[in-house]
Amino acid sequence: MIAKKILQLFNQNIKHFSIYTKLVTTLFLVVIPLYGINFFVNELGANRNKAEISKSFENTVHTNNKILENEFQRIMRMLNQTGIDTALLYINQSKDEMTDVERTKLMIDFRNLLDHFRSSSTFIEEARALLPAIGKTISTNTNSYLAEVNQDELTSMQQEDGPGPFIQWQNRLFLSKSYRNALEPSSRLFVLEAEINQYQIKIVLNNMMSFGQSGAVLLSTKDDWEIASRSNPEVLAGLKAHLRGNPVVDSTVQLSELTIDHKKYVVAFEKSAILNTILAVYVPEEVILQPLDIYRSLFWTMSLLSLFAIIICSYLIYRVIHRPLKKLVESFRKVEKGNLNVTIKHVHNDEFGYLYDRFNYMVGNLGVLIDEVYEQKIRNQRSELKRLQSQISPHFLYNNFFILYRLIQSQDMEKSSKFAQYLGRYFQFITRDASDEIRLELEYEHARTYVEIQTICYSKRVDVEFEPLPEPYKDHPVIRLIYQPIIENSYKYAFENKVEGGKLVIGFEAEDGFFSFIVEDNGASLTEEDLQRLNERLSASDNGIDDSTGLINVHRRIRIKYGPASGVFLSRSKLGGMKAVVKLLLKS
Repeated sequence: MIAKKILQLFNQNIKHFSIYTKLVTTLFLVVIPLYGINFFVNELGANRNKAEISKSFENTVHTNNKILENEFQRIMRMLNQTGIDTALLYINQSKDEMTDVERTKLMIDFRNLLDHFRSSSTFIEEARALLPAIGKTISTNTNSYLAEVNQDELTSMQQEDGPGPFIQWQNRLFLSKSYRNALEPSSRLFVLEAEINQYQIKIVLNNMMSFGQSGAVLLSTKDDWEIASRSNPEVLAGLKAHLRGNPVVDSTVQLSELTIDHKKYVVAFEKSAILNTILAVYVPEEVILQPLDIYRSLFWTMSLLSLFAIIICSYLIYRVIHRPLKKLVESFRKVEKGNLNVTIKHVHNDEFGYLYDRFNYMVGNLGVLIDEVYEQKIRNQRSELKRLQSQISPHFLYNNFFILYRLIQSQDMEKSSKFAQYLGRYFQFITRDASDEIRLELEYEHARTYVEIQTICYSKRVDVEFEPLPEPYKDHPVIRLIYQPIIENSYKYAFENKVEGGKLVIGFEAEDGFFSFIVEDNGASLTEEDLQRLNERLSASDNGIDDSTGLINVHRRIRIKYGPASGVFLSRSKLGGMKAVVKLLLKS
């Protein structure tokens, strides 16, 4: 209701505004909504981009967490299988006292199993078998292929049922599996361990994020070890503090915004219940929003520049349009009061200079112009009346609707559709605005439409040859309805009583600055007396006598518009009927 009242008040007041005020107001009314829409779209795009980036973080964390889970589960399966193979080998070859050769062969077999296990994954740095029964450690490391068992290492690797599969020892990560002797449950047959290649994990973490200053961290839920893609103690400490205050319980991705060392970060976490770890990625918020901020800054910069441009444009409108227009309006008001001694000058050679010159000329010749305009107006009114009378013929209208009715009854849908389309084009042309001049191509198309209608009406009684319109003349302006009445005249008088064999040829000719539209028929009813009488009527129409027919109406309107050298010229056609030439003077 309020908006409606404001709009009504604006409509009431705008009537009293000057053209300058309306132009500037319109300019603002057009630009402001566009900028409002642009701002909304920009903000919507920024929010969607931010949401997409956040979703990308979540997908990155979840995907890579699953990759790590699957890979380490596979390593654990390989570890178990290698342990079983090692146990069988160990038991089979240690039943009795072994010779040195047998012991050496046993060590080589152990080493082969460990090498195979080591090569199964890039995440395995080294594989070792701790054999407490013989006090030896077999390793895939060539520098310590066979060494004494480290008791501290053995104790650390024998822990079972701990939180997660990883064991930290001397700042290194291991996966281990202990194997007991079934006859002596308290003893250990051997321990198989795999040292994790932390460098390979760092590579995976480093490849997770492509943003500058971003990173990824794999943390133990016990907070006793972590592997980070980049050295950033402040961020790592902030992440740990956040996790201590907000433990990750569910194995789903969580997105948070943290402020660490006066800097905002977007962080995504996901817990792995299998590995008992938390994978986290982080990126500074400013890095995410930097492209969006650039677009926002560009938007406001363009807005300010546009406002400045509108102000400059408004001033130029005032200088170039409003001030000269105001002077012209004031001069017209003086003339309205009867002052015909008004002259105005314009220093610039532009459109207003032309208007001022025409104004001075108009005032100087106002008396003569009034008489000429009045007479021309009367003649145009009579011509327009006759043109309208020739446009809408009830007889033509009724016949065409009866023909359309018969086509529909005969279920000839294709021809019915075309006929209805032609009728639509025909009446659309003759009932459109009363603009007296149109492009030659439109007048040509209307004539073709009329021929198509009559072709259906006359069926195969009339053969029509319609020459294409020459390309250079398509856009040339001509007055309306000068071709169709000529063609209509042939159908009306030459073919009305013809049962078959009708011939109609329509062509064009251009020479000596004139463009001619030529219509020829083979009607047999035209006599020399008829032809002479028609030419006499055309000549008499120049004096305003007998302008009741379409043919005469066309001739007179052409003469008024293009001069006495133009018009409709009738003669005997080579086909035996009448030849009508519509001749127009081409104006450059």
